[in-house]
Amino acid sequence: MYNEIWKGGIHSSISTVRKMVIELTYCLNKGNDKNYTYLENGFVKATVKNLSKNTISIFKVFIRFKNSRVTKKFTENCDVKINPNESSNLPQLNFTIDLWANNWSNFYNIGIRFRELRNDNWSTLKAYVRKPSDYLLVNNAPSQNKKIFISHSNSERDKNIVSKMNDFLVKIGFTPYIAERNPQLNQHLWKKIHKELVECEKIVVLYTRDGVKSGDIREEVGITVGLNKKDQIVAIVENGSSPPGTILGQEYIQLNFNNVDDSILRTANYILGKKDEAK
Repeated sequence: MYNEIWKGGIHSSISTVRKMVIELTYCLNKGNDKNYTYLENGFVKATVKNLSKNTISIFKVFIRFKNSRVTKKFTENCDVKINPNESSNLPQLNFTIDLWANNWSNFYNIGIRFRELRNDNWSTLKAYVRKPSDYLLVNNAPSQNKKIFISHSNSERDKNIVSKMNDFLVKIGFTPYIAERNPQLNQHLWKKIHKELVECEKIVVLYTRDGVKSGDIREEVGITVGLNKKDQIVAIVENGSSPPGTILGQEYIQLNFNNVDDSILRTANYILGKKDEAK
């Protein structure tokens, strides 16, 4: 049994768990303003009140996001003991909005993992999740007015990655440039590409098993090197492929086709200056 309470931007839930009553209150870092952008960091501050006659020990606090595609969980370990009829704050729980999020509504629950002291013995580990779900809103980040050139082969598997990368770069405020999506009638192809490479902030090069064979990629990288912009290349190298000579000695991002989203996220973080995300 539970009752939901809404007071001044703080959510509260009271639930009976095997004859033990817990009151869990929490607040997101934005309070009532639940609008976030992609790659934005947020946090939850939660408090638990023990309304039972037994001491409880809390080992973990978590926030679980769920939408039509995925479930994403962020956790924080703790060691918090609460005597009967007393309250305690839990450690701050951090989360990041990234590729898993829907563009707009995303549902979430706050929960804990705990044990109960009964007759001098601790019970088995239990989970308590606040219900029903609440929601936050996710929107694209403001435009950074920075163009990202994406160099890739024309294979279907590579085009699927490029499409995902395009969508995510837009979400975090960049302007992707993909040559075939930007036709310019009566303009020479390589003059157009040269102009875009001059203007772009970064050049993402997709070195897959097809990309390493692509003449267009070699030509685009050659122009980039000729423009003294080699240090602006962000190379993504498929597992099992050898990085080409043009990027030897540079950091690059590994690509695993079983987890493309992770590689795209690493690329976005790298472009944003978080170079520790690259391998």
